[in-house]
Amino acid sequence: MLSLGWFLLFIAGYTIIETIMLPALETMTASLAIDGSQGTFFGMLSAAGALGGAAGYYTGSWLILNRTSLETWTIFGSVGAIGFAASALILPTIPRQVSLE
Repeated sequence: MLSLGWFLLFIAGYTIIETIMLPALETMTASLAIDGSQGTFFGMLSAAGALGGAAGYYTGSWLILNRTSLETWTIFGSVGAIGFAASALILPTIPRQVSLE
């Protein structure tokens, strides 16, 4: 029963943090978009979330059913590490937009 309590506490904390942080982060990121293209930003954000979520749920379910837990978590960790490395390589090449307004 203790594990159920911790799980529900985690869910409640995650929900509160996501409810507070997600709109703030989306607003901040949209303010960095080029004027007039904020709608495109939110559309692409939603499309990327939908495609990534669908692929992740399918792949995760398949891995859990067909592989060991070590293989599953190694693959999940590798995908995260590849994403982090790609972000670290791409970030320095993105030109910064400075507004003096």
